[in-house]
Amino acid sequence: MLPHGHAWFHLILNSRGSWNHGDPRGFRSRKHRIHSSGDYKSPPPVGEHSGLLRYRLQQSQDAVRFSRALMETLCKSLLSRFNDDGCVVLAIAGVTNHVHLLQSLPCDLELSRKIIGRAKGAASRAVSRIFPGKVWAQGHHVERIKDRDHQRSTFAYILRHDGPNSWRWSFRDG
Repeated sequence: MLPHGHAWFHLILNSRGSWNHGDPRGFRSRKHRIHSSGDYKSPPPVGEHSGLLRYRLQQSQDAVRFSRALMETLCKSLLSRFNDDGCVVLAIAGVTNHVHLLQSLPCDLELSRKIIGRAKGAASRAVSRIFPGKVWAQGHHVERIKDRDHQRSTFAYILRHDGPNSWRWSFRDG
């Protein structure tokens, strides 16, 4: 059941340093001030923006990567916090450096940003003994689910995430 004033969304949260400007998979900066000619499906030419990537890597801390145990802690913390804020989570999958969620969020974008920020903060605190400092990349990617078929395909996509450090959960798991 979808809470009043909510819609379904696919939310992606990246760990700090997981996708820098100049990344060979393609990138875009905020408001597209700088962007590559490709994306992860169709990568840009080799070496495009390589100087920018070197600079960004020198300026930033090491990329944050999670073990399976830490990913489980992060995901359970996110799940708990979103539930506390009245958001329904249908599926969540975390891998080494990012998390996917299929969930309800308020249609009010400002309120949604606050809820997402609180959840990221709660997850960061849950692993703060092992990862003191910043865990998450700035911002997040959120895509509104268009219809029932889009919801089903997103649900299946999220639960296909697998790997040695992955952790998955769906509403079917209780």
